[in-house]
Amino acid sequence: ALGAEAGTADKCAELASELPLGIEAIAKGIQGIARALSSVDGLVEAGRAGLSSLVSGVKEQIVGLEERSAGMRDISEFGAQVSEGASRIAEIADENRLIAINASVSASKAGDRVKGFKVIASEISKLSNAMAERVPFVVHSAAQVGTRMDQIMAGMDGSIASTRRALASIDEAFERLDLITASVRAAAEGSSAMLSENTALAEGGRTIDGALSAIRDAISRSRDGAAALSALMDGQKQAIARLAGRTPELLLLGKRLAAQDGGEEGRKVVRINEIALDRYDPALTRMIREIHYTSFTCIRLLRYSSEKKIVPYLAETWFLHPDGRSWEFALKRDAFFNDGSPITSRDVKFSFERLLNPALGSPYAQLFSVIEGADDYRGGRAGELAGIQTPDGHTVRICLKASNNSFLSLLALGYSAIIKADKAYATRPIERGELVSAGPFMQAPDPDPSIDRLIANPRFVNGRPFIDEIHIRRTDAEPLNELLSGSVDLMYNLTAAGKKSLEERGFEGSFTPYTSRYCYGMVVNFTRQSALSASPDLRRALSMAIDKEGIIREVLAGAGERADCVIPSSLLDLGGEPFIPYDLAAAKQLVEAQRGSASAPIKVAIREYPTIAGLDRLGGALQRIFESIGLKATVDYCPLSKPIASYRDVYDLIFIGFLPEIDLYSAVEPFINPEGGDNYFGYHNPALFRELDATIGIKDQGERSDRFVRILRSLTDDAFMIPIFFQQVYCASRKGLHAIYMSAEETIMPDVFYMEPENRESADDQAGDAPGGPAGHKDIDRDYASAISALETEAAKVLDGSRALIERSNTIERSIDEQRPAIERANAHFSSFSEGAERVQMGRQRLGAQLAQSSTAASTAADAAKAVGGGLHDMMATLAVTVKGLVSVLSEVDAMLDALAAISASNDFIASISINAAIIAAKSDAGSGELRKVSQSIAAQSKRNTDYTDGLIKTVESMRETVRAHLDFLAATLAALERSASGVASAEATMAKVGPLLAEVGADGERVAEATLRLGRLVDDERRAVKAITAKADALSQAAETLRFGMDLERAVADILADVGVINRGVQRYAAGIKT
Repeated sequence: ALGAEAGTADKCAELASELPLGIEAIAKGIQGIARALSSVDGLVEAGRAGLSSLVSGVKEQIVGLEERSAGMRDISEFGAQVSEGASRIAEIADENRLIAINASVSASKAGDRVKGFKVIASEISKLSNAMAERVPFVVHSAAQVGTRMDQIMAGMDGSIASTRRALASIDEAFERLDLITASVRAAAEGSSAMLSENTALAEGGRTIDGALSAIRDAISRSRDGAAALSALMDGQKQAIARLAGRTPELLLLGKRLAAQDGGEEGRKVVRINEIALDRYDPALTRMIREIHYTSFTCIRLLRYSSEKKIVPYLAETWFLHPDGRSWEFALKRDAFFNDGSPITSRDVKFSFERLLNPALGSPYAQLFSVIEGADDYRGGRAGELAGIQTPDGHTVRICLKASNNSFLSLLALGYSAIIKADKAYATRPIERGELVSAGPFMQAPDPDPSIDRLIANPRFVNGRPFIDEIHIRRTDAEPLNELLSGSVDLMYNLTAAGKKSLEERGFEGSFTPYTSRYCYGMVVNFTRQSALSASPDLRRALSMAIDKEGIIREVLAGAGERADCVIPSSLLDLGGEPFIPYDLAAAKQLVEAQRGSASAPIKVAIREYPTIAGLDRLGGALQRIFESIGLKATVDYCPLSKPIASYRDVYDLIFIGFLPEIDLYSAVEPFINPEGGDNYFGYHNPALFRELDATIGIKDQGERSDRFVRILRSLTDDAFMIPIFFQQVYCASRKGLHAIYMSAEETIMPDVFYMEPENRESADDQAGDAPGGPAGHKDIDRDYASAISALETEAAKVLDGSRALIERSNTIERSIDEQRPAIERANAHFSSFSEGAERVQMGRQRLGAQLAQSSTAASTAADAAKAVGGGLHDMMATLAVTVKGLVSVLSEVDAMLDALAAISASNDFIASISINAAIIAAKSDAGSGELRKVSQSIAAQSKRNTDYTDGLIKTVESMRETVRAHLDFLAATLAALERSASGVASAEATMAKVGPLLAEVGADGERVAEATLRLGRLVDDERRAVKAITAKADALSQAAETLRFGMDLERAVADILADVGVINRGVQRYAAGIKT
């Protein structure tokens, strides 16, 4: 498996080496996009600036043309005035001819004396004819001007309208340019983001490469370690075979040695005093004395060694299936109940179904709800527990709902005892004398009903115990006197004061020190309404106010360990600092803040534990603490026999002791679980319970420990209990008792301790010279000592091999464990890498949309610029025609001025003639009156004609000035428009460059898309490869977990070998006659 995993890792690393090429291709494409977009932005801005200034000028010019157009319409009005004036001159000319005829007639009447008058009349007639002839020319010219001006104005109006329409498209072009600018800048920002993402991809690629290298290195180390472990295992098999080869001789000698002991008179009996039991049922045990009893009499699938390691018991071997939640146990085939019947898998299933049966009411049932089908079984929906299967009589398979790191520890504790299947007690407690199990000792009747007599189980799986009987006398007798008088052989939970008293009174024996896991403290009663149950702050205040070190000094004479939580430091390193430090001032402040709700006295109960010598001083200490923070309290001492349930209606705080299990989950769960075995007073914290359940699947021990520290901190902060101390105690044993090891149940390990016979030498002497007498006995002793020595040599080799195996196994486990975070890092980086690549791809897609929009806008802007250019060219053509037309108009005006000048000259001549006519009329006698009238008419008509002609000339001259001004303006406008048209053409050319650049950006975008897709496929290939590695790593993790449990078993067996070595050496010394 490791070889296949290594091959996959090599392939994965090879794929990872291609990542930089794909990332580099993407980077080049993005950089090309950025450069082109920068150019596009520059061109658009240049085009915008050019068009903006040009269009502004063109608009001003159009406005000027429109204003000028209105003025040019005056020229037509001037023409109408000229036509009207010319018509009046024609009328005057006709009147002049009539006057001329009248003058001629009058002159004829006057005779020859006024012949000059006839000449005057003739000249006037000629001049009038000449004037009349010029009038049609003037009228025609004026009409021509009007026609030309109408044509000019029509062209001008059309051209202005056309140019305005073009300018309107320019407004749209500006909107499009704004759109292009926004799109291009957004695209530029997007490309910058893409480039940043690509930089992150490059870094991610390097990280992935590093993670894959770490995976490959870990796999390589695992593979090398597995090869070394295999070699070590081969060596260990040989060492074990050699050790096994030594045991038959030792077993035979041991039996011969045992056969020489006396009969009933020489039976080894150990006597213990304990308080009476309430329960003999292992599934219902709560008190330590009940747990002691089940540890003596019952067998479990697993057990704890003296080093608190899980070791085989009824189960010979076990392993975890690859699913990570199915445990399989192989039962020892030579295992029998103490009634002689064989133990089968059916009995195991019965024992756990019984424990889970709601009718029994075991406080530990909730712990086993992790077994698949437990809910249906407990709820009555299933007739059996589906999660426990029995493929054959010696195989038990337990399937859990999910992986659970605490499960094996549950199987090693007293409530998991395997008892004989019997429907009689399937749903009720087992009574005294009914218990059938397979522990090292078994029940036997005794004439004294106060004694629980236990005799050695000859069929015990680990061999018959060295002790023949254990007598447990149920009494309240003073324990120290009992021990000194020889009435008992050992006692537990001996305080430091008791030890000192025994030493002072000459006790000869030994003391085994230990810190009891019993946590003593004040538990809040949440089933009773009180200020404490309602206020976490008040509970914390009380926690802060209790000087735990002071109580340890006052009550335990210093022989205790401060309890910062319900778990002792031997089970979990809490860092050495209290979760809630002693702070009397802060406690007073919290109490003061709760003053209104904390007026009623707090009722405190202290359970009278006989093992706490100074308990009588605790009540006064608590009273002083309450008073110091301003609270009232009453304290009652209550006997241990008082039922727990009876406290609920009366007391707010109860001083009580809890014995937490060795496994962290099993230690904490009974307090937090509403149905937990140690949750006596209704504590309810669902969030904390969920957090505790979440620890079940955590395999990393460091992470698991950290999580439990947080849980215990939260539990302590909520102050459901105020933990105060763990007691430092001793197990006192009389002289001659050996191998006193304290078990997980805080009792002696019953199957390993042994006792010296009282009179060894006298027994040898009484044996005489018989074959089995001193000489034969000594030979057996010598042979037994020699066999033990040889066994020790082989056992030492096995121990060395075990240590090497464990060390190598730890190395492999670490290297396999190293794969997991490396794989998780790789998967996390794959996810972030894929997300980054997806963002690049999305950026490219947005870029495509922006480019399409920009291309359309650029095309529209270029068309608008082209339209403006066309409009300007049309306008310039129109203006050129207009200028030509005005030049023609100006010629017509000049011709009219020439005609009017001639008419004016004729008028001047007529005026001079009228003077001569007046002179002639004055000299004439005949008809002088009539001639005088005629001459006066000529003079008056000449004046009127002159006035009209002068006025008309002024009008035409104004007309000429107007036309000239329009010509000058239009010429200047035409020149300006030509410049604007040139600028528009330049802007149009600039805008024309945008399209190809955007096309180039699009091409780069397609290349980025293609490279991104390739990269995505590459990452998918890598992800699949890592998934394959993950699957193999999962299998390896399960194998490593199985290996870990196997090494735990190896370590436990090594511990047992070490313990057996100690015992054997003691027996060897004893057998050799050496006093120990």
